[in-house]
Amino acid sequence: MRLLPLLLCLFAAGCFNASDSKGVEITAVHSWNQGDGGYFTDLDISYTLSDVVIEALDRGVPLVFLLKIDIRDRQASWFDRGKQIKRIFRARYRPLSNIYEVETFTNTSAESTTGLERFVTKHALFGYLGELREIPVVGHSELLPGHDYVIAASIKLDIESLPLPMRPRAYLSSQWHQQSGWSEWSLNQ
Repeated sequence: MRLLPLLLCLFAAGCFNASDSKGVEITAVHSWNQGDGGYFTDLDISYTLSDVVIEALDRGVPLVFLLKIDIRDRQASWFDRGKQIKRIFRARYRPLSNIYEVETFTNTSAESTTGLERFVTKHALFGYLGELREIPVVGHSELLPGHDYVIAASIKLDIESLPLPMRPRAYLSSQWHQQSGWSEWSLNQ
């Protein structure tokens, strides 16, 4: 009977070992006014994913990265969540053609794809995902004159999008919890 707690501890130590876990980090942001087109932002993202995640990608498992961008009025009440933009990037490897792909979606619906890019190397794939450019953030009509706005961005590997048999272990393993913290900056009107 004393063996059961020991086995549970060993299992938990194996599942929660963070030594391979590195993650995703937003390293640079830039927003600008595009005139009548509203405000846009560029993001530089560093992907230093765990070996387990990279192995899954190399075996053809699609990885979904969820980018969230929040725009909030500094003067608004604490309960006002502002506006949220989501971009979904589904990266996958096609072993038969030896090609990496990234499919981009503008929201959570699969019908809203904005493009499919193909790459010969994994390095090129993450180079593309690491330089997200000209993301429309907010239109002029959505902003109140004279108010200060804050933009915050975060990106994470979406465990919910993994194939169902992989999810339980991914939930328990820190190696699958790849996400950036929130990067926050001011929107200059």
